[in-house]
Amino acid sequence: LPPSFSKIEKTGAWDTIIVVKGGKYGMIDVHGNNVFPFEFDVIWEDRYETDNCVFQKNGLFGVMTILGDTILPFEFSKIYSQGWTFVVTDRKGKKGIYDVNGFILLPVEYDEIEDIYLHGHLMMLRKDEKYGLFSNGQLVVPTIYDNMQKQHIEDKPTLFLVTKGKKKGWLKSDGTLLNDTFYQEAELFINGYSRVMLKGKWLEIGTDGELKGKD
Repeated sequence: LPPSFSKIEKTGAWDTIIVVKGGKYGMIDVHGNNVFPFEFDVIWEDRYETDNCVFQKNGLFGVMTILGDTILPFEFSKIYSQGWTFVVTDRKGKKGIYDVNGFILLPVEYDEIEDIYLHGHLMMLRKDEKYGLFSNGQLVVPTIYDNMQKQHIEDKPTLFLVTKGKKKGWLKSDGTLLNDTFYQEAELFINGYSRVMLKGKWLEIGTDGELKGKD
């Protein structure tokens, strides 16, 4: 390759190479032929779907295939790929989720999307000060909760302490309530149990939903 490139990065598909020339990113094939012109601020390959690359141009991000087909238009201030999805932020700061083919999974209308495991399979959502859950490519809990606090428990799936009005409960990642019950009060898990108040009485609930101290 010519020595004029300041950066060279091999991609995982189609024998293409991401290169930088004159401060601009472009893409060439292994024979030195241009695949994409040197007009982009940044190019990086999607590590989950190697036919796709994320491009930045004039400060905005989009996604195209190696063949030049547009997956997501250049209208987002941020894009990051996680677990076969793209989490995007528009110019107004609203967030949403697309799949790797550009189909919308979650409308771009959320104030915050937090990736719990950093692989895209479980995300906590916030919209208009209400909370919900997105799991395995679908909305499992709409933004109906007043508060949501995640708790990682050793060797157990993550649970979420949720508040709805004056009631509290423990939410599982599939969107169902632990023990199908709301409580007057609920505290974080310590040594495998959470203290909960039901009908004025303090009880303990395990991560499996079993209650201790119930008559």
